[in-house]
Amino acid sequence: GDTKPAVIAFSVAVLLLLLITCFNVANLLFVRGIGRTREIGIRAALGATRTEIVWQLLTENAILALLGGVLGIGVAALSVKAFIVFAPANLPRVGEVQLNMTALTGAVVITAFALLVFAITPALLTSRASIQNALKSGGRHGTSRKERWFMESLIGAQIAFAVLALSAAGVTAASLLRLQNANLAFDGSNVLIGDLAVRVDQFGSAASQLELMNRLLPAIQESPGVIAVSPVVAAPFSGAGGWDGAFAVDDQSKVDASGNALVNMEVVAPSYFRAFRIAPIRGRLLTDADRAETSPVIVISEATARQFWPNSDAVGKQIHLGKRQFTVVGVVPNTRHRDLRTVRLSAYFPLQQSFFPFVPLTLAIRTSFWSSKTISSVREVVARVAPGVVLVNAAPFDSYLNIPLAQPRLNAVLLAVFGSTAVVLAGIGLFGTMMTMVRLRTRELGVRMALGASTQNVRGLVLKRGWLISAIGLTAGIVAAVGLNQVLRTMLFETTPSDPVVLALVVAILLAVTTIASLIPAWSTTRISPANALNSDV
Repeated sequence: GDTKPAVIAFSVAVLLLLLITCFNVANLLFVRGIGRTREIGIRAALGATRTEIVWQLLTENAILALLGGVLGIGVAALSVKAFIVFAPANLPRVGEVQLNMTALTGAVVITAFALLVFAITPALLTSRASIQNALKSGGRHGTSRKERWFMESLIGAQIAFAVLALSAAGVTAASLLRLQNANLAFDGSNVLIGDLAVRVDQFGSAASQLELMNRLLPAIQESPGVIAVSPVVAAPFSGAGGWDGAFAVDDQSKVDASGNALVNMEVVAPSYFRAFRIAPIRGRLLTDADRAETSPVIVISEATARQFWPNSDAVGKQIHLGKRQFTVVGVVPNTRHRDLRTVRLSAYFPLQQSFFPFVPLTLAIRTSFWSSKTISSVREVVARVAPGVVLVNAAPFDSYLNIPLAQPRLNAVLLAVFGSTAVVLAGIGLFGTMMTMVRLRTRELGVRMALGASTQNVRGLVLKRGWLISAIGLTAGIVAAVGLNQVLRTMLFETTPSDPVVLALVVAILLAVTTIASLIPAWSTTRISPANALNSDV
């Protein structure tokens, strides 16, 4: 199913968030180090070695990481509780999900490793400050090309990772929307599904079960508000499985017949098609005239008809199941009632001609309107007509439809949380970097304005730099997304991993975030007068 790809996708998403966060922290530490260049220079002048300076910076970073870790544990505990609340009801062992020592230990180890990797580089770069330049600068410190390249590279990487996370969330959401709107080829509104609980000693044979149905179905049919009632092999989308069989047709050898696909077999009353509002494409539907003493007939789905007779009309053809032979009297649309994602080959046998060792004891009841009283009235009819038989697990069809949608909805929600968080973190990182870059270039921008550059020109200069960083990150992210999103393929429904609409939307969102994150620093800088900018200490 979707479990393994979903676990891989969530793991990758968590890794992307970790990397984005680490790159943000590395950038912030580096910017903080630039602001402490004079302090580091004074320490070096007083005899501190580079190793001692690096250890001091790492110790400070470790304290920050410890405080963040404590906060993270609290957030994790709340997140686990929220997950349990919003997880699908049918998710196995969801009650056992908890924050245990194994998970905490793993998180601590990963955090420590990330601290070592992403904090040591800014510490090394900061500790390289020249004593003479630091002391002569009087607090004024520009950035070299290498320093700017380091900061901008980290932001570009964050944007690329955000593309990956957001595109995965986007294609998953698009898949969910298409799955929710999948054509079932039948109408499940106002349909009640319920199981008949019977005593084996009373109804242990097919004959006794058929006799029970012959008494119950007409009585339920006459109940107020009931339009149609029919047995079904299994409740739709319940995961209870069904009855499958391998068919053969005329002029087909045993070798060829052995390779035929399995067909989902339904044993239904003629009212089944009225209950689900299924109209015939060709031929007729089952009727009350299809009884045990008449010639065996069968209605098949369009996919089944194409499977066996791709170039001719299936109506009137013969289907063989073991030694039994059935005449195809009608073809109906392909319905999705076992698996929402795929159309199964299906065949419908008349209840009165059933040769199976059991009769289906699940009922589908169409009513003129839905009310909680409907279940009670049907149960009263069952109790009156067949004492000892009880209608259980009664629920509207829509509740069964939620079963196959539960996991895709959870996938979409979790990936949406990861994707939106990634965008926010990347936006914050870009804003912080652009703000720092503008602050460090205040004197340069002041000179430009003093020489006649307009505020629009200065703002455009900052915006172009932000867009350039974003464009590089977006390009790398899209290329990576086209490849890495392939892991989502088995989770998607009628959606490609590189859906162009989703990728275009992702690009538009991140470009908007880039523009906002770059425009605010640009606007704040141009509010400073050229004279003040020229006298700036940075």
